[in-house]
This record gives sequence, C-alpha cells and structure tokens, in this order.
Amino acid sequence: MKKLIKGIISGMALLGMVGSASAATYTVNMCGASAQAGFWEQAGAAVVQSALGCSAAVLDGFDDKSMIVRGTNCNADGGSSSDDTVYVRYFAVNSSFGCTNYGCVNSGDWADPQTCLFDGSGFTCNGTEDAQCQLGCADVDCETLTATTVGFATGRKGAAAGETFGPQGNLNGYPTTANTFYGGVVVPFGFIANNNVTDSVCTYSGLDPNAHLAYDKRGWECDPNEAEYLSCRGDYKCIDTDQDGTGVCMDGNQDADLDATISGDEIACSDASDCVMGAAVTLGCEAQPLKNVSRLMALHIFSDQVQNWQDFGPSFPDLPIVKCMRHGGSGTHQTLINTVFRGDSTEANFTRSVADDGNFIWHYKSSSDLTRDCVAYYDGAIGYVDADKVMFRSKIADGVHQLMYQGVAPSRNDVANGKYNFWAAQKCFLDSEAGCYGTQELSILNQIMTKAGDPAFLEFAGFGQRAYFWATQDEMQVNKINEYAYPTR
Repeated sequence: MKKLIKGIISGMALLGMVGSASAATYTVNMCGASAQAGFWEQAGAAVVQSALGCSAAVLDGFDDKSMIVRGTNCNADGGSSSDDTVYVRYFAVNSSFGCTNYGCVNSGDWADPQTCLFDGSGFTCNGTEDAQCQLGCADVDCETLTATTVGFATGRKGAAAGETFGPQGNLNGYPTTANTFYGGVVVPFGFIANNNVTDSVCTYSGLDPNAHLAYDKRGWECDPNEAEYLSCRGDYKCIDTDQDGTGVCMDGNQDADLDATISGDEIACSDASDCVMGAAVTLGCEAQPLKNVSRLMALHIFSDQVQNWQDFGPSFPDLPIVKCMRHGGSGTHQTLINTVFRGDSTEANFTRSVADDGNFIWHYKSSSDLTRDCVAYYDGAIGYVDADKVMFRSKIADGVHQLMYQGVAPSRNDVANGKYNFWAAQKCFLDSEAGCYGTQELSILNQIMTKAGDPAFLEFAGFGQRAYFWATQDEMQVNKINEYAYPTR
C-alpha cells in the first residue's frame, strides 16, 4: 500500500472549483477509525468553517459514533457568493470499516441531517439513514489489519462464544496507489488498569528535605509480608561517594543499628551531613495504584502467559489478571500487535474470549465499553485504549487509571520526540473513480482534509484536552518505515 503522504496527492489539484453557481447543498461522508471521530467531534466545526469560508458551522449527531457538522453560508462551489450549505458526516466503527467501505459502500446509521436541531446543544439528531462512505480513515496501514477475534461485541455481557470480528470480505480491496491519501492525526494509545491493581513501594517519613539522595526511594518495590521490609534494602545512596574519612553515610537514620537493619551495609561518602535523614525516620511499605507496565509485562499479559498479578512478584496483589481487549478490525488492537508485540508472540493466544476458573479475556468493539464494562468492573483488570480517554474524560469510568508504558507517559511531546512509541499515524483515503462523488464533493473533501492537517486545529483552545496527547504529522521528529519497523525521517 502506498505510504503516508502529507497532504493531498498533486493530482487532486486538478479538481478545481467551478465557476459561478447558485446556492446549493452538499453532503460528504467519512467513516472508519473511532479516534478520527474524536477529531471531528472536537475540531470539525472550526475546520469546516475555515476551509469553506462558512459564516458558521455547528456539530450535531445521533451520538458520538454518528456525527455531522453543518456549515452555512459557505462558498463551496467557487461561486461569486457564499450561499452554500455543507454537511460533513463521520460514521465511527473501526479501522477495518474505513479500509473496506471507503469506495462508496452503502451502510446504515448515519446521522440524518433532517432530524438534527443544529443549535449547539449537543447530539440532538433523532434519526439515522443509509449513506455511502466516500472517505475512509484507519489507524494503521490497511494491509496490516490481519487480526480476527471471536466473542460477543459486548464482552462479558455476552458469553465466551460468539461471532468473529476482523476484516471481512475486503469489499473493494485495500487502498492502493490509485487512491488519494491524506495524513491524519497521530494518536497515542495507552494501557489502563483498575485502581485495585497496585504495586507496593517503600515509603519513608521524617526525612531531612536537605539530604542529598541519588534517586527517589518511592519507586522501589517492597513485599508487605516481609519482616522489616527487607526488600527496601539499599535504597538510600549519597550522591557524593568520594571517601575522605569525614564520615559514613547512614542510609535511613543516624542510628547505625537501625540503619544496618534497613540497608544491610554502609556506604562511604565525603560528607556525613549529606546522609542525615532526621532523628525519627519511619519505614513503610505502601500499596499504590500501578504506575507503569513494561513491554515484557504487556507481552506476558496479553498473550495469556500469566494469570495472576503476583506472577510478577510479591509486591503485586493476589488478583487474577483480567485481559480487556478490543476486537479484531480495531486499529487500537492492531496497533498493539504491530507496535508492542512486533512478532514476538502469536495472535493465537488472545483471539478468543475466555471465561473459566477466573481466567477472563474479553473483547469489545468499543473502547468506552471496554473501559466501563471490563477494566472498571474487575479488580484485576488491564486494557488498552486511546491515551486521552481516561485522563480527561472522567465520564468514561471511575476506578480506572492510566499507566505509563516503558516508564514514559503518552504525552504529545514524548510521542513527537520518540520517547513514547505506542502510537499510530492515521490515514484517510478515497477512490476518486468511485461513483458516489461529484466534482464539488471531491473538492470539498480536498479542502477540509488539507485544512485538517493544520496544527492550529490541535491546540488546546479549539481541541480541548486531547491537545495534550495527539500530534500532527508535521511535528513528528520520528516516524516508522512501516507498522513494525523504525526509523525513517
């Protein structure tokens, strides 16, 4: 498949605007990845208004899966006046839907503009209609969408057996070099866990804030069942380790006997005052919500190689690990396979929903359902979603928190600069030779998608909290050769 092109293939420039025309109404339809729907939900009205010179644009929809922007008093046809009305619709399913429906495939459940209020009060449309998808969007290259899963769309609310999900039928074949590609946003994904998934770490009170320590002790794990928390030994280290005979570093307390109990040894340093922690230091071992998951942990968890959190050590709780996963066809799920697994584990171990002896694996069509119905429901649950979903969208679920991956949080800056690598660069594509486009519809799609690549529409003022996570293609300092390999510039 042709790789990402920033902007529009030059041949689209031939689709020029026509001359003067009377007032008209145009509708263009986009479909596919649910994360792309988030862009249009947040920034769609501003993009349409700016791209087409509309006097106003308002978002409405049947729900957050089927939404529509209406632009009024637009100059969409190149006429001498701004008197056109434009409807831009997005129907969110998953990446596979965008890959297989972009060529004017008819599908239902699109918001019907005739039933919408367009009063700025939210999703007020009360009806849907059949429509053809003209522009498909996906999180990954379509030919990498290989995963299939078996289970009910609603996960644990169904049974372990059920339908098969994943790319079905390749209705129009995957996009090729004959198609036009637009670069979309760069979306980081992240792991989330139930708040009862904890890691016990060493805590100390009564420390001298002026003490010179080489590293933060709060990240060290401890076994709460171990006498004197001996797994915390050796935490305190002086930064200055040059020996000049002036003193001995006491790791946790000026009392050498207590210090020896805590640390097991003495560490030479140049200035004993560096190591004065205070006269009354209290050692503790506190269970805190798990902060980080490594790639190796993720491989073991989601290939179903570990069944209990204590398989990772005594600092973890004695809880069965519940795997909350997306169904095949999801770009989020395929990005897990492409970016995290990278061929190091077969898909066969996590393709089917399982519910036996406390070993639960559930698959969901929706990230929101996965979060609410699985991660928030099971004390030992872990899953993966768009990184912004939990951090700033509290309505999704209580009792769930975001994890770092490989010790890095999924921030926009760390994605763009190569510190965080669980992300996908979205692509949107159309087949200009298909039968559901007129010259004006193609031109409108060209204008709004070119404008959508402007970083101005991903700033906090217009894009909200997602601006802390999502990046534009142009600001990326790193890229991928394909869905599996790095790097390219």
